[in-house]
Amino acid sequence: MGSHRKLIRIQLVDDNEVTRALLRGILRGEEYEVVGEASDGEQCIEMALRLKPDVLCLDISMPKADGLEVLRQVRAQLPETVVLMVTSHTEREMVQ
Repeated sequence: MGSHRKLIRIQLVDDNEVTRALLRGILRGEEYEVVGEASDGEQCIEMALRLKPDVLCLDISMPKADGLEVLRQVRAQLPETVVLMVTSHTEREMVQ
């Protein structure tokens, strides 16, 4: 048997399908597995609690619960999950 590395399980969260498709394409490879996709904050939280992904790629601006609210809840309930914030905003204040 060859060495079998554990795949990094990723959940994509963005209200824009094109952005999710781009992220999915970038992550397609041997080390990553996209285990779920959500298009709003409420769906994201429910899915993350069920799937317990290793990494959550999280958009800031979304309907039903914005990325910062989702971040607070995920941090509290899934402290092991790494959260990468994704945004199309270029304003310095939003990015910070």
